[in-house]
Amino acid sequence: MGVDVRKFIDVNITHSNQPSIVNARDTVVLITSEGETDVKKLLTSKAEWDAYKEGKVFTNTDPYVQIFFANGGAKLLLVEAASTTVATTLEDKYIVIAVVGLALNDAKTLATTFDTTLKGTHRKILLARATNADLAILPTLTGIQSLAVKYSETVGAEMTIAAYLSKIKIEGTNTVHDYCFTTETLEPDFTVPITDALFDELSENNVNFNLNLAGAIRNVGGNMTSGYPLVNEYMLIVLHQTVTEQLLALLVTKIKGNKALSSIRTVLSQELNTYVQNGYLTTDKRWTHEDWTVVHNGIEFTIIKQNTPISLGYYIQVLPWSALTANEIAAHQAPPIYIVIADSYSVRKLALIGEVI
Repeated sequence: MGVDVRKFIDVNITHSNQPSIVNARDTVVLITSEGETDVKKLLTSKAEWDAYKEGKVFTNTDPYVQIFFANGGAKLLLVEAASTTVATTLEDKYIVIAVVGLALNDAKTLATTFDTTLKGTHRKILLARATNADLAILPTLTGIQSLAVKYSETVGAEMTIAAYLSKIKIEGTNTVHDYCFTTETLEPDFTVPITDALFDELSENNVNFNLNLAGAIRNVGGNMTSGYPLVNEYMLIVLHQTVTEQLLALLVTKIKGNKALSSIRTVLSQELNTYVQNGYLTTDKRWTHEDWTVVHNGIEFTIIKQNTPISLGYYIQVLPWSALTANEIAAHQAPPIYIVIADSYSVRKLALIGEVI
């Protein structure tokens, strides 16, 4: 069992509720009760899956994997003969979790556990499927932060979401787009047609579903059940992780003094610029809330003033050395670092506090 990285750097980004990667990462996991206990298999193509399952019993698992690769999924980690509890022990890089045969009520329970136990770099997104028999459950999902649901009578339909997220290129240009209206390979469910009333019900509960639009089967929706945009929530988790990774890489170089603060700012800027380039962060917003102030060691500091433009897509503020006590300096602690980021839908703020020097 490794040491929790939060002993060194604790990154926690929160939504502002006031009005107003490498390329394809290994992020998707499919948990199944079939197969051999504790076996993990990383799959990168349908052909690889077809060869791997030969002579084995994966009757219930097969539709999930087939839909994933039929929709262009990049990489899928299959965790065999495992219970859903394994989801909370997976490496941080595995963000998107699906479970073969998971009932919606069970998904609700597991996602609630994610909400309470997995924060910051440890956050995960649980995928689930709702059928016509689950409509009464949908209104009870709205407060859950870690759940994304696909409405369909097709077994494994939620893997279309997994496939889409797995293809997002972090170190690309304009590669981050909303999930809504994405073309998908999934047969429409004619047994339960989407009426106007059902359309409204699914939309109001932030459930994804497919319609034939403009001559193609497309996803409608694009949100988590919390109402937050699915892709933005995914990218927020990835940003948590890559920022932490870059700061840890800087930590081991044993930087110190004013050069340390300059290096921290440079590393953060370089990493955040990646998210501006890929389209996650936008440069046309401003901090419209009241001045953001913090108190450190009894002294008040202004982080950002109301109406300040966030023209870079982010805004970094590092407190001065004078903000630290002698004990904090002796403990090799850097002054707290505060960042404002602007994505396509909202402005968020984060604080980096830890022994980084």
